[in-house]
Amino acid sequence: MSGAEATGRLNTAVDARDRLDPEFVIVARTGGFGAAGGGIDEAIRRANLYRVETGIDVIFYEGFQTWEQAELALRETPGSNASGHQASRRGSLQASRRSVHM
Repeated sequence: MSGAEATGRLNTAVDARDRLDPEFVIVARTGGFGAAGGGIDEAIRRANLYRVETGIDVIFYEGFQTWEQAELALRETPGSNASGHQASRRGSLQASRRSVHM
């Protein structure tokens, strides 16, 4: 999905949230890490685009395979963020509570 399409969808969700329940938290998943031609730079670029262009509350990075990748992305993105970490070759996913910034 293009950045323009993603920000349009996120802004639609933010508008609905603001009308219906301002306490509702919107989390934007970057999807840039695992996308074809993607990687950590693309995930960070998308996260910063979403942060600047929308009113989302949290960025969720998915698919990282090392803690160093998660730490870099979280350092490069201001605001509240979370990271999913690929824990093993078998594909289990662990949410990283230590990487949530408030």
